[in-house]
Amino acid sequence: MPRYTFGLYDLYDGVNFISAMIGFFALTELFRAALEPKAPRADAKSPKMEPLRQAIGDALKVVRQRWVSVIRSGPLGVFIGVLPGAGSDVAAWIAYAVSRRFSKTPEKYGKGHYEGIVDGGASNNAAVSGAWTPALIFGIPGDSVTAIAIGVLMMKGLNPGPDIFERSGDLVYTLFGAFLLANIAMVFTGALAILLASQLMRMSKSLLMPLILGLSLIGGFAVMNSAFSIWIIITLGIVGFAMTLGGIPLAPAILGVVLGKVLERNFMTSMIKSQGEFLPFFSRDISLVLGVAAILIWGLCLYRAFRAIIHPEKTQRTMENDA
Repeated sequence: MPRYTFGLYDLYDGVNFISAMIGFFALTELFRAALEPKAPRADAKSPKMEPLRQAIGDALKVVRQRWVSVIRSGPLGVFIGVLPGAGSDVAAWIAYAVSRRFSKTPEKYGKGHYEGIVDGGASNNAAVSGAWTPALIFGIPGDSVTAIAIGVLMMKGLNPGPDIFERSGDLVYTLFGAFLLANIAMVFTGALAILLASQLMRMSKSLLMPLILGLSLIGGFAVMNSAFSIWIIITLGIVGFAMTLGGIPLAPAILGVVLGKVLERNFMTSMIKSQGEFLPFFSRDISLVLGVAAILIWGLCLYRAFRAIIHPEKTQRTMENDA
């Protein structure tokens, strides 16, 4: 039964993820940039691009310094990628939230902090590979991109199934090789894209901001082919801007948009199977362990939040000592 639709048919399927992302991020940043003081014209210079070899070396150095983040977020991304319908977006945001929770400098997140970028990137890439596990073995796509790829592969005669390596082993390994070459090509394609995008910095803000706004609204319209998505983008942009003014992070809101539908659907299915009882959720060993762990994590988060409200000076002193 649809809820909170306000009588609008376009809200029966919920808020589109792409529209939410554009509103929360693109429009929120546009509103923030519009209120910033105008920078002197002398500061609007085109950034100098460092050589590709040096850029790759610097990136590898950053990743090597944060190898713990890669080890933590990589397996997490693979696990989330295996889950049908989760996808790399969910994996990246969950890894980002976990990274911020365990970081000694959470205040730097959201400002291009390397630690959050490494965690999110590692989990995102790992989830893409993990999504192919149920896709090739069971024919169940892990995300929308994998679903499209499965359709193309089936058109070429590569039918997913448990015996896919016996039937079409040569094609599967060819597919793996294509993945490897694609990742190598992404390095050069990304470098070219950065070089072209950096030239946009030469444009004045008065020209760049309307251009970004127009492209954002056009992209949102193209996703749903409906003018209603434009209103969704504008509304969530205003909400996101208000959240940033109040110091409320945007990541939990995005996670709610992404996971809300999946969580509610599976919860309702479980409640129907258990006939409205909660005890069957803890009837098996693995569900009992996961349930207790979830309750403990929630309790710890609530405890820290209440402690920060009741004793703000102790919390600040503890954070300074940890740093």
